Amino acid sequence: MDYHYSTNGSETELRRIIREFQAPLTRFVHFLVKNTDDIDDIVHGTFVKLWKETAVKKKNIDNIKAFLYRVARNHAIDVLRKDRVRKIFSSQESSATNSYTPLDALYSSETESTLANAMNQLSYKEREILALIYVENMKMHEAAKVLNIGEEAVSSRLRRARTSLKSKLPESFQM
Repeated sequence: MDYHYSTNGSETELRRIIREFQAPLTRFVHFLVKNTDDIDDIVHGTFVKLWKETAVKKKNIDNIKAFLYRVARNHAIDVLRKDRVRKIFSSQESSATNSYTPLDALYSSETESTLANAMNQLSYKEREILALIYVENMKMHEAAKVLNIGEEAVSSRLRRARTSLKSKLPESFQM
């Protein structure tokens, strides 16, 4: 669903957008940077940028989702450059809590750890495209807008990221 936020929008509309996108943006940024303080700052800065663009500069934004993800991505890149951090990845929340037995929990934990180690070896661009497509469940055209590239480039990056990830996983993960 595309959200349009105009300068005529109320504070209530801005609050609705923040409620709608805060958790997904936090999850997305979490994949890009490790430091929890940085994550909160990036997400907050993203919403500040939205407010400045719409309320202060009086600009209309056609696609709120793409705008927010693009701004969050750019803020994350800035943080990474400043910190000179090259290898960053954080795993998703533990899914072991839904396991039926301790053995299931152990397998889940091992699987998550193996996947996190493989993801750690991927480049920033590879982790980024995997996060957008698989974690945020974006469609190709949405990811293209966020990354400001064509759909063909998204498809190509995704294919390379999958191949790279597959090569870094042990044979037990291969089908």
